[in-house]
Amino acid sequence: TEGIASDFCVFIGVYNAMQHIPRIKGWLKEIDLEGCDIYICDNLSTDETFKWFEENLDHIKCRRITLVQNPRNFGGYGNLVFNLDLMEGYEWVTTLHQDDEYRSDHCQLHRLTAESAAKDLGVICSEATSWDMTNGSEIPYPRLSWLMPDNVDEAATFLMTLQNHFLPFSGASFRTQMLRQIPITWHNAAFPDSELILKAIPRWKFTYL
Repeated sequence: TEGIASDFCVFIGVYNAMQHIPRIKGWLKEIDLEGCDIYICDNLSTDETFKWFEENLDHIKCRRITLVQNPRNFGGYGNLVFNLDLMEGYEWVTTLHQDDEYRSDHCQLHRLTAESAAKDLGVICSEATSWDMTNGSEIPYPRLSWLMPDNVDEAATFLMTLQNHFLPFSGASFRTQMLRQIPITWHNAAFPDSELILKAIPRWKFTYL
């Protein structure tokens, strides 16, 4: 594939996602995944989620797709770190959530940012559209990240994260080296996203698109 180097992959963790399939079909059809390898990891769903993805892989336009089913439900963050070994060799992984919706250029904008990123950039964040799982309505703005001042330093990031997790993770890209270096007790973590940021602050930086 021409263009950006293939050090970038996309991770879609799913669990009992059949209620979201109509919306997933919409954004997954439109999102530009050129040059991307996709890893779809099912957390041992009890509905038809795994079967649906098995039967619809041909409709996802990307370079390569890997579909796996975990031996148990590891939770959202646990699903990602449990399958990091599948993504050995990639410098970056973008996570797409089953109950969010993404712009068509979401992954390509993250790839472009990753291509020119400094070596200490660990997380690239941008907004997704979130939906209420109970009534199917869009969760309204504003977003916490909008309150982020310019040139946030490490101390401000630390304090803001303690108060509220303000960096959106629903469509974030992570440097895989950072994920491997920072252990999170995913099986006993109330807020693994905030814990990841707090532990990463001494070494890694973050950017919001």
